[in-house]
Amino acid sequence: MYRMFRLTIIVFSMLPFVILACKKNPSEPQNNPPQVQIKIKNRIQPSVNAGETLILQAEVVDDSPLDSLTTEWKASGGTFTAKDSLRAEWVSPSLPGAFWIYFTATDQDGLSGTDSLQVHVANRPPTILSLDPDSAAVVLGNLLKFRCTAIDSDGHALQYDWLVSGGQIVQASGDSMQWRAPESPGKVGITVIVRDTYAAETRDTARVVVYREGGTVWIADTGNRQVVKVSAEGGILLRKGGFLTPDAIAIDPVRRQVWVADVGRDELYLLDLRGALLATLSDLGGPTDVAVNTITGSAWVVESDSNRVREIAQDGTTILRQVVGFKAPQAVAINPKAGDLYIADTGNHRVVYLHRAVPDSYHVEQDSSHHLIYSGFTTPVEIEYDFSNHVIWVADPFDGKVFWFADTASVRSALSGLRTPRAVAVDPFRSLTWIANTGKGEILRWQYGKVTRIVGGFLLPQALAVDPVSGVVWIADTENDRIVKIDSRGNKEIEIYGFSSPRAVAVNSGQ
Repeated sequence: MYRMFRLTIIVFSMLPFVILACKKNPSEPQNNPPQVQIKIKNRIQPSVNAGETLILQAEVVDDSPLDSLTTEWKASGGTFTAKDSLRAEWVSPSLPGAFWIYFTATDQDGLSGTDSLQVHVANRPPTILSLDPDSAAVVLGNLLKFRCTAIDSDGHALQYDWLVSGGQIVQASGDSMQWRAPESPGKVGITVIVRDTYAAETRDTARVVVYREGGTVWIADTGNRQVVKVSAEGGILLRKGGFLTPDAIAIDPVRRQVWVADVGRDELYLLDLRGALLATLSDLGGPTDVAVNTITGSAWVVESDSNRVREIAQDGTTILRQVVGFKAPQAVAINPKAGDLYIADTGNHRVVYLHRAVPDSYHVEQDSSHHLIYSGFTTPVEIEYDFSNHVIWVADPFDGKVFWFADTASVRSALSGLRTPRAVAVDPFRSLTWIANTGKGEILRWQYGKVTRIVGGFLLPQALAVDPVSGVVWIADTENDRIVKIDSRGNKEIEIYGFSSPRAVAVNSGQ
């Protein structure tokens, strides 16, 4: 009992000495944890796109030498492509959101300091590269296919949604959609919405003009070296360039083709109704006019410099026959029911009738079996045939007259006192004839001998075209650089500017 008590005293009496021995001298330096800070090199805001590389720089302040520190980089997402003690390269993940980057420094005594940095990975919306077509013109009720090409910079999967303001979506499959136009004319928007898996979206809209083919008009926009197709409502459907001096246009509504004579290039072009080039006939001699035989599909072209007219097959390149013996002919008209021809033989001051069966290489000065001569004109430059009343109309500008006469009679009548009339157009179903009194800047409406003057600020109007279905008239108001549409009573309906010296107009009366 006595011995145990003494041992206890000894242990407790030594304890203060042990504690004092373990305690540091207050004069020695203290070891504090490292002070750590992460910085993004050359960037203020810690916001990145998916897959972007950040260069990270750590700053450490510590009591111990830096080479004695142990460092570690960690992140809640993304990938470190390179890292050393104080620098790292981190590639952000493809997923959007907030991610943490951690840096820890530990000294030789095991004391650590940590800093964290939150980085926001943005979700970029998809990019639409193209919407094809981005604008179009389509006939009532026809089908049109659209295709969208898009990419996502973040590599996310894409979803396509299609919206239309008119017509009907027939089939939609991902980036493609087939659409049926409505049965009434107007403008329709076709919108595609492209979304990624995180709901970021981009949209684009194609503009479509829905029109009736019947009633469309083609214009030789001569100064702009193009032809332009316009809907019956006045909307621009297409512009076709590549011409030099387009001067005459004829439409074959049966075969849905358009013939264009380019007097500057001495060429004849055949297009489809969408403006696609089907054929080119070169080496003509000053083509000034063209007319279509809707029975056979061939076209007759007048060559003023070569003093001839030639028939071209419906393929646009095959020459079927030619008739010579003219002098600077300017215009041609066809009897659409019989196929007979009427030629304004300007330099010879006459009109020549050619029978539909005229043979190849026929000469109007040397042969006599297949033609007739109507003489007594001064400068016939325009000719039209009224198949309903079997009447030929001739504009003679230098004589200041427009003549008309039956195709079976030699007696003719004339509207005199005009100033260089350049154009005539016939409405066979209403017994109406329209005349461009060019030098006076007016349009004349002739019906049963009664003349009505249509004034509308015209300036040298040079071409007319009548839609026999609706009775409307399209006017190439050349010096005003515009096209004007009037109704069958002469009231102005539409005027379209932006042309340059338009010289010819032709109406597609087909459906």
